[in-house]
Amino acid sequence: YRRPACQEIRTGEIEQGVYKSWDSLGNIESTGKYNDGYKEKEWKYYEYGILSIKGSFLHDKKVGLWYYYNREGKIIKREYYENDDLINFNKF
Repeated sequence: YRRPACQEIRTGEIEQGVYKSWDSLGNIESTGKYNDGYKEKEWKYYEYGILSIKGSFLHDKKVGLWYYYNREGKIIKREYYENDDLINFNKF
């Protein structure tokens, strides 16, 4: 069984619902949700199947806290966004 490169629910040409994508080796690459074609709520991005970035969108714009992880799963950076504008960040 070969998993498709991405899985999403579409209404016509508009992305709608849960979205998942995989790299060429079958590792999870990203997960999130679309609402009327916009990225919404929490999205997660992975490198080689390991969580690397987690944050939220509101109408395709970054909002709130975004976390960046190393390969051991420890937070190495935290960013705070308002309406896609970076307001503050911390490195650990």
